[in-house]
Amino acid sequence: MKFYKETKAKITEFIKKLNIKGKKAFEIRKKALEIFPENLVPKLGAIRARIYRLKKKNQIECSDGFKGAREISLEIRRLIIYLQLSQKLQTKEFKVKIDMGYVWRRARAMPNLNLTKKRQRKEFANRYISYSFKNFVLADETKIEINTFPLYHFRQKTSKPVCVGTREKSSLKINILAAISYKGPTRFCLFTNNLNQYSYKYILDFYLKPYMISNFNEEELESCYLIQDNDPKHTSNLCPEFLRENRINWLKTPANSADFNPIEMLWSDLKSYVRKKQCRNLSELTETIRSYERNLNAEKCTKYVRNLKKVLNIVADKGGDWSNQMNRNFFLIKRKKIKLTNSRTLKIFLII
Repeated sequence: MKFYKETKAKITEFIKKLNIKGKKAFEIRKKALEIFPENLVPKLGAIRARIYRLKKKNQIECSDGFKGAREISLEIRRLIIYLQLSQKLQTKEFKVKIDMGYVWRRARAMPNLNLTKKRQRKEFANRYISYSFKNFVLADETKIEINTFPLYHFRQKTSKPVCVGTREKSSLKINILAAISYKGPTRFCLFTNNLNQYSYKYILDFYLKPYMISNFNEEELESCYLIQDNDPKHTSNLCPEFLRENRINWLKTPANSADFNPIEMLWSDLKSYVRKKQCRNLSELTETIRSYERNLNAEKCTKYVRNLKKVLNIVADKGGDWSNQMNRNFFLIKRKKIKLTNSRTLKIFLII
């Protein structure tokens, strides 16, 4: 059976190569009969059908294998964007705007903080500002999307326009849920469906619980806190009950307080890593995420967790308003820097 599959794969590759060289179907079959067993070589009609499918996919031979029309189109558009930005950088108008204090960045939106939310954020910051966070586990989820074409704008540094983005109604996606602490990261849980209380309990049982048991002793577990937001699936009766049964303390952050969870900086770093790899398909994206997970260590996680104390100090001083740390790390405002990879990110929601 194994020999049969390997031979059929070799015949398929053989047909591709001869088709690229311009050979006709009967010529391909004749040459194939000289190399492979007759009972495995496709009939003339089957070879013609394969040649038709190859032409339909617009496959061409390149130095690094086969490339489709879509991939060639992406490369051409990427080159056009590069040339346009190169010409823009050399214009006098661009240099004058940079000197006047303009920044080149994407239009981003952030949640609105009313007086009640600011008060809750300030109380939270004052309550936990003296903690060391060595026994804190910070969990959250994110979504990876590739192949988007964001708009970049010239804005004054202090301008805050209303930003309304667009999104496709239905698309493939990959969600990632993980947690970090001074001990290091948990395993990345990859899923594609919408998370509910039952699936979240499953993740707690098979991802978070083993991590807590293996990294914290009984004394540390008593003073250990799991930090997560006030998402409905987190606050449902099922999940808090599971945490109580396993002696895991849960600490809920105020609403619209992404800057209170340093794992957001990890997600930002992960998405930058994925953009640089320019993933085109499911296998490449999966391997990229797993590669980042393998290289993630406790030292990097500790650096992120330590940053929480700085954020709490800033929020407490600003009366519960957004911290500067959040604006810099989470919204990624790049000043006087233009990265072409950001103008050609990929946008395919993939399924694991």
